[in-house]
Amino acid sequence: MILVDLAGVGGSTGTTPNSVEEMAYNAFAFLDAIELDRYDLLGFSIGGLIAQEMALFRPWQVRRLVLAGTAPRGGRNIHLYTAGAIRDTAFRDAPTPEGLLTLFFEESASSQAKGVEFLKRLGLRTAERGTPSTLAVRDAQLISISAWGGCATTVVACSAWPTSSSPSWSPTETTTRWCPPRTPTCWPSTCPSRS
Repeated sequence: MILVDLAGVGGSTGTTPNSVEEMAYNAFAFLDAIELDRYDLLGFSIGGLIAQEMALFRPWQVRRLVLAGTAPRGGRNIHLYTAGAIRDTAFRDAPTPEGLLTLFFEESASSQAKGVEFLKRLGLRTAERGTPSTLAVRDAQLISISAWGGCATTVVACSAWPTSSSPSWSPTETTTRWCPPRTPTCWPSTCPSRS
């Protein structure tokens, strides 16, 4: 198992990109450097966004893809960093236990209880803790997540659209993906390539 700190995060140098696509390319640079050409990929939270892009960019390399605590591009409420309690919490300069519960756990009593259990486990680890992220990393990641939640994404058109969710039009060239509220309709995984 290999755990990776991408550019600007944790023990890695460099600047954190402000797009999920560039984060995926950084992960590829690491994998190419260690000459790993086939792998199982686990993506958690923003890592899940990156893992999805990696699977779309180089599907021949990803043997298995496991996504946890993440969402699809253009998915429902991914862009919530634009207003309200989530945005206000995300832009605080220092994390708090309450903030972590707001950002990473649902409002339900059962989810909040699991969040409290997580925080207790997190507090048990006193040695070999990761390097805290900077405000620049936070800002780049928030920009990435917000853009991921939007629908205006250019994709290379393809002829193999899924029949169960095909749009009523037939793309022939590079086109902008159309997303009605809460339902992404372009399924780039069916396309041979993306731009």
